[in-house]
Amino acid sequence: LKKHVELAKEVGMKDSATFICDIGDTLVFNGKTCKMGEKFQAGSRFVDGFSIDETMSTIRDRKYISSEGIIVVVCCVSSESGYVLQEPDVIGKGAGFTESQLQDMKNIVVRCLESYNIKKAGEKTVVRNYIRQKLKDYIFKKTKKNPMILPVITEV
Repeated sequence: LKKHVELAKEVGMKDSATFICDIGDTLVFNGKTCKMGEKFQAGSRFVDGFSIDETMSTIRDRKYISSEGIIVVVCCVSSESGYVLQEPDVIGKGAGFTESQLQDMKNIVVRCLESYNIKKAGEKTVVRNYIRQKLKDYIFKKTKKNPMILPVITEV
């Protein structure tokens, strides 16, 4: 903002016509002049997609993902038998995984799903947490990173 004021002055704008405002400041225009108006209580808001987030959680999550990465694991299991129907998809972003590491992660997920009977487990949260922990252990051992891991289990 200071650089913008300097540029405005360099091209001939008067000091009285330049302002550096903070969140909550107002400017009052009356046709020919402009001056600082009343200040009001305000805070920061962050736009995440189509919603407005008044907390720092969105920014915190994005900083974490940018430094550690994110892994989304998509598993498709039979609603009747609980068996894995196809090889899981493991999508890794921001941590630079090799094809070999991604394949190892798929194998870990399959073993996790095979060790639990999805039908008997009922609540998939337990299975998702188990997958998350096994992947976390593997990834930290291989890369020394701790990405956000989002397992998604779909029953068909």
